[in-house]
Amino acid sequence: MQVTKTKLNDVLIFEPEVFGDERGFFMETFRKDFFTEQTGVEELVQDNHSKSAQGILRGLHYQLEHTQGKLVRVTQGSVFDVAVDYYMCLPILLFDGNKTTPYQTDDQPNPVNVYGASKLAGEQSIVQTLPDAVIVRTAWVYSLHGNNFVKSMLRLMTEKPALGIVYDQVGTPTWAAGLAKW
Repeated sequence: MQVTKTKLNDVLIFEPEVFGDERGFFMETFRKDFFTEQTGVEELVQDNHSKSAQGILRGLHYQLEHTQGKLVRVTQGSVFDVAVDYYMCLPILLFDGNKTTPYQTDDQPNPVNVYGASKLAGEQSIVQTLPDAVIVRTAWVYSLHGNNFVKSMLRLMTEKPALGIVYDQVGTPTWAAGLAKW
């Protein structure tokens, strides 16, 4: 198995050797002693495998407390990192929520909690180590799949004569397929 260090601290690329013939293929994707030797991580908590159709975004979350090593397996295509759930006018992530107009790309972040600080630290680490990186901030992602604000509103409009909706939140709904194509 080939291990390549990246410019991002603690991010390694493990490339397994694939043995194949006309019957198919075999590869070793994980071996505890080798993984521990390469990473220093004694216990791998989980190893998941998911398949996504083209244009589908999946989330991978970082935890400041109870951290876990994560394995991301890419069998076809590539990994594209998009930071989602940036609520631009709510004081829960990068900004303090004091602005009365939508935040712009050059506004100075001011996180008011640990979650927001971890998002900002991740952005800063990426920009510092990969100067050509592009940071994508988005919020209110919606699609035909799963639960989301747009689908909920469309459903509720067919079920109720009037809707009571909070008005203390400002956001820009983002179409998942458009974001994936970007």
